[in-house]
Amino acid sequence: MDPKAILELKRVLEAVPPGQRIHGATILKRGVSDPSVRSILMDPSALAAMTRRECSLREFVCSGTIDTPPGVRILRRRFTPEERLHVLADLNNLYWTLPPGVVSNLLQDLRSFGIQWIEGIADATLPALVGGHGLEDLAPLCDHIQIVPAGTPADQVILERANRERTMVLSNDTFRDWRSRFPALRRSLWRIRFSVASAPDHPRGYSLGDAGLELSCQPCVET
Repeated sequence: MDPKAILELKRVLEAVPPGQRIHGATILKRGVSDPSVRSILMDPSALAAMTRRECSLREFVCSGTIDTPPGVRILRRRFTPEERLHVLADLNNLYWTLPPGVVSNLLQDLRSFGIQWIEGIADATLPALVGGHGLEDLAPLCDHIQIVPAGTPADQVILERANRERTMVLSNDTFRDWRSRFPALRRSLWRIRFSVASAPDHPRGYSLGDAGLELSCQPCVET
């Protein structure tokens, strides 16, 4: 594959949300001009082989197996080291989604996933939502907690930060009401935002879906 085609392949792989599985057929629907790139996207084995050969692609694609169901082989968009450094946690949204103890589990696990800086952002209603003891329990789990002034939406602060910094956003909110104010995020927020769901049957009480699989246990890169 010539250098120009490799650059286009890198571009389309980078556009896949981190943590999500790579489906060539889905990528092709978005438009791929180079015939050799189209061909390789239609063949998962060829794509896996290409990512093993090209160092520039290993940053974005991980090839390996997952435990459930046993032995299933997948290609998945990796979180790059830079994307793992920093997460903004939408605390009001998390506490509306999960019980307080599960929020604590989630924040503890983010640290074990290699995220170096965890920042919680909340509006002025959070103290009433979690109580004084809840805030005390939350403080050691975050590197910083910002309670925005009354009358200022936390969503606005989160999106302003995401607009100017390289950071992930942990929230179930799709921020639809804010898209006109942050047009640059219309195409990029879906890549940096990952959501969480309550999962009472899970030992930790939550699920991050495919993003959680990638964050918690990256598949071994084939050699």
